[in-house]
Amino acid sequence: MIDVVEPTAPDTMVTAVIGNQAVIARAEPRFKGRRGDQIRFKVDPSSINLLDAKTEARIDVGDGPPIRIASV
Repeated sequence: MIDVVEPTAPDTMVTAVIGNQAVIARAEPRFKGRRGDQIRFKVDPSSINLLDAKTEARIDVGDGPPIRIASV
């Protein structure tokens, strides 16, 4: 479900809640979703950025095995 829609110059940033997890996605500028709307994601695995929850440092997964992301 969409929590925040933030239009910026080149894109629209969308924060959605999936389970107990907030997910931030970059959408096209013409994105029309609003807070409370249901949303579906199509994800390009090569464009995902993972961050360490404690340090906020980017996690570099390189060419390793796939990572499973689960809600907590």
